[in-house]
Amino acid sequence: MHAANSNFTPGRDADVAAITTLVRVLETAQAWRDAEAFALLFWPDAVWTTGTGCRLNGLAEISAFARRTLTQDAGDAFASYSIEQITFPEPSPRCWRWC
Repeated sequence: MHAANSNFTPGRDADVAAITTLVRVLETAQAWRDAEAFALLFWPDAVWTTGTGCRLNGLAEISAFARRTLTQDAGDAFASYSIEQITFPEPSPRCWRWC
């Protein structure tokens, strides 16, 4: 995973660090096959798209998927993540008008 660097939005260093940490924790939970630690990273209304493109809606679906797939007998296939870009939407008067 790439470390946060100056290519990200200036003034958002704390946010970039938090996102980077979250991704590392997620990657570690998957590597350790820890379904419970993985599920703890998601809000109840989260949406997760798996590496194969399966969309999981909500914590119940995400947790069930993690329990099925993050097992010791899953072999030695591991997911890894690389943060390439983080975009922070900024509020603008135009957005306020349409929201």
